Amino acid sequence: RFDSRTWYDGKTYGETTKEEWQGRTCVGYQQTMSHVINTSDIVNEGVSGNTSVQIATRMKAYDFTGVDCLIIAGGVNDFVKSSQVTIGSIAAIGATFNTDTVYGALQDSLEYILEHYPEMKIYFIVPAVAWVGGNIFPYSTAKVRKDIAELYNMPYLDLYTKEGINIINRSYFYCDES
Repeated sequence: RFDSRTWYDGKTYGETTKEEWQGRTCVGYQQTMSHVINTSDIVNEGVSGNTSVQIATRMKAYDFTGVDCLIIAGGVNDFVKSSQVTIGSIAAIGATFNTDTVYGALQDSLEYILEHYPEMKIYFIVPAVAWVGGNIFPYSTAKVRKDIAELYNMPYLDLYTKEGINIINRSYFYCDES
């Protein structure tokens, strides 16, 4: 994974988090998966603050030689930085993609990866619901990954609609106040 939520795995929560979380180390899904499947070969390429276009650009430049599996996630920063991000629209497989848009950049990098690393398993994660400055991250922005996964017949996990986080219980699951 290349997204910012991935970035936090193994990092210490800082002053932007609730006081009771500050100083704790984040245990992300990567550490859990590493333990469950008994491997130390999980690579975290997450970068805090990246948009989907930035993630897609980095994925396309990455050397996946020897990599068994790629998880494509991200999306919250597309909302956080919405004045700098254009979502665009999904295009047909094999089209010429507008890589300045979220859909176009992700489709372009995915097709590049499929062509150059056809044996690699690819999974998508639709990000969990989030609140940014009191505003809810809209499903229309989150579901880009679902749309692309369905177009290319790839598996996805829709955390936005299936994780069970909502306005009532969010303070239990999130370490920040927004």
